[in-house]
Amino acid sequence: MYLCTRKNGIPRWCKGSGLSAVGSAHVWGARGRWFESSSPDQMRKAESRKIFSLVFLSNKKQYSIMMRTMMTMLALLALTACQRTGQPDRVLLTAARSGDAKAQLQLALAYDSGEDGVEQDFAEAARWYLAAAEQGMTEAMNNLGVLYKDGQGVAQDYHEAATWFSKAAEQGNILALSNLGWILETGYGLAQDYVEAGNCYRRAARRGHAAAQNNLARMFRDGLGMLPDADSARYWFEEAARQGLPQAQYNLAMMLLSDSLTAGTTSAFHWLRQAARQGHTGARRELKRRDE
Repeated sequence: MYLCTRKNGIPRWCKGSGLSAVGSAHVWGARGRWFESSSPDQMRKAESRKIFSLVFLSNKKQYSIMMRTMMTMLALLALTACQRTGQPDRVLLTAARSGDAKAQLQLALAYDSGEDGVEQDFAEAARWYLAAAEQGMTEAMNNLGVLYKDGQGVAQDYHEAATWFSKAAEQGNILALSNLGWILETGYGLAQDYVEAGNCYRRAARRGHAAAQNNLARMFRDGLGMLPDADSARYWFEEAARQGLPQAQYNLAMMLLSDSLTAGTTSAFHWLRQAARQGHTGARRELKRRDE
């Protein structure tokens, strides 16, 4: 079955990005806000403002283009230096500690990913996911379930993972639906149930989740919890393939190549090439085999 991937392509489970909860930027002033204390961060930022003032207020007679470019680069370095401390933003941390669920989720995401200048710490991520999950944040519930499934920051516990996936899925979280489907299909943490696994995949697939579409197609193809249905399998593989999922592209291509009719050969090679361009090993191997 197919697992979601990180941006860098490393296989992983479906974790939320936090954008659905708080938008594309921190709402807590974590970026672009000046601290009031006379900390080193504030001093660096103050210095960067001075440099920017010189750059944009100066005229051509005083500074050459090269000088203005160099000073702008120094200002950017000064602005970013304070983000490389490995510590979360103070405003975000204060909001999380005060009980703000969205801030707790955003802080957990920062610790989980190691981004936004925060040093990766799965234990801290689990702590803040739990705080947000207890306040009803379904994305936090799902992501906490992923940590329990992988044993990152917490002791590996498939049953606990299933519990959090179930809680989030009950409230319609699409990532949790797909992850719960995997739990039910494999029997990790819950009794194996192909029918319920298919139902979870179907609910997520209908809402456009590519990994769930691929997994549902595979169950139709293999007759897991349902009668084998090649047409339905092909339909859902194609839905996921059109979203750029390499595993679905490969699965669809292999289905088309296995048909007795040759009408789908051209389309099959199209999907093989699409998957191969994204680094899919099986697709590359199949193309090489057929070229020989």
